[in-house]
Amino acid sequence: MTPDPEINSAMESIHSGQPSPGLRSVMGVRSSDPRSSDHRCEAYNCDIAWEESGDPAGQVIVCLHTAGSGGREFRPLTEQPIAGIRLIVLDWPGHGRSSDLPSESGQNFSVEFCMRILHTVLTQLGIDRPILLGSGFGAAVAIRFAAHYPTRTRGLILVNPAGLFSPIWTPLSFWKKLTRRIQALTPGRPLTRAQRQIWRAMALQSPTQDTLASALISLESSNPLRNDLRDTLTAIPRPIFFAFSREHRAYPLDAYLTSLDTLLRGSPQHRFTAFAGSVSPIWDEPARFAKAVTSFTRSLMPLTQHVHAWMLTDVDWPTRGSNLWKCIHQECNSEKLLAEGQDANAAGN
Repeated sequence: MTPDPEINSAMESIHSGQPSPGLRSVMGVRSSDPRSSDHRCEAYNCDIAWEESGDPAGQVIVCLHTAGSGGREFRPLTEQPIAGIRLIVLDWPGHGRSSDLPSESGQNFSVEFCMRILHTVLTQLGIDRPILLGSGFGAAVAIRFAAHYPTRTRGLILVNPAGLFSPIWTPLSFWKKLTRRIQALTPGRPLTRAQRQIWRAMALQSPTQDTLASALISLESSNPLRNDLRDTLTAIPRPIFFAFSREHRAYPLDAYLTSLDTLLRGSPQHRFTAFAGSVSPIWDEPARFAKAVTSFTRSLMPLTQHVHAWMLTDVDWPTRGSNLWKCIHQECNSEKLLAEGQDANAAGN
């Protein structure tokens, strides 16, 4: 057992079936970045916690966590230095530091309900045309929102999106398999940040099981036979960046590529990247994921406001040892020639 008190508490919660005090709050919007601040707003009789960090004048990215987790899911991203971006991180009702759904409300935790929550929060905060960054269940909410309000977003970033096909494992069995793998590690071996996040999420499975069940029913209503969410994706006019985990067991990369093959081939404005790891690109490769988010965001900015984000286009061109880089912004035709080994996106280049 790791000496970390918080992880020890989470492990004890898993075995006892009882959540440790404040564990749900630990999963909420709480950053170690002293520049961040947390706030609350009211939506459908729920007290919604949200946090902001980054550049107050930058492009807004609203982060939507998966069911059974919390805003802490985006901690690795909020800790990365991302110039020109303002991050807004929400906790869904019944998660993190947001309040539970009132029993008398008659509302179930679903994609549609969270879409309405998101619309209310954005309206209250006066946020127009954000980029929505959704993980798992949060990605399904982002898809629904962008289709229902096509002029309200600038683009989508979807991390291991749920609802596009039925998972090979249920969420609970997936987390159990991961925790058993972690338990098999050599005693005393330090856990990675992704493994620590697994313990926290697993410890919350019991107190959030009703919410998880409701979320799963909501996602399964968009089943592969109806192709509901996939059809919704094709109707979204905004660019989408898909971030997949190469070794995810419940949502395999091959299943995503098969499901999205027609969309990705027929829509050049969309792009995808596979990241190493089996948990989430946000936790497995945080630095690389932050760079991908930055590049995608810059590519969506108006031409007069954008900052160049370079992509290696031609190797050994026009002569051997020289590489051609092009800005990925759709309306920018800028090019840069650099010697082999140099990165156009590095400072000073």
